[in-house]
Amino acid sequence: MTTKERAKAIRAALKAKGWSSKKISVRTHSYSLGASIYVTIKDASVPLKTVEKIAKDQQEIRRCQYSG
Repeated sequence: MTTKERAKAIRAALKAKGWSSKKISVRTHSYSLGASIYVTIKDASVPLKTVEKIAKDQQEIRRCQYSG
């Protein structure tokens, strides 16, 4: 699954909870050896723990099998 697909899945899960892009921002950033997803909560009424759980469900860390 690509970074953009993971960000899309995070957005869909957040939208299913009833939070729009006005309350939470999900952005991707690609660079030479990887990519990142940034989730920004814009509204204090959105529970941090719930957003963390949704984002961590899409987390993937890959390392070199030789050097770690």
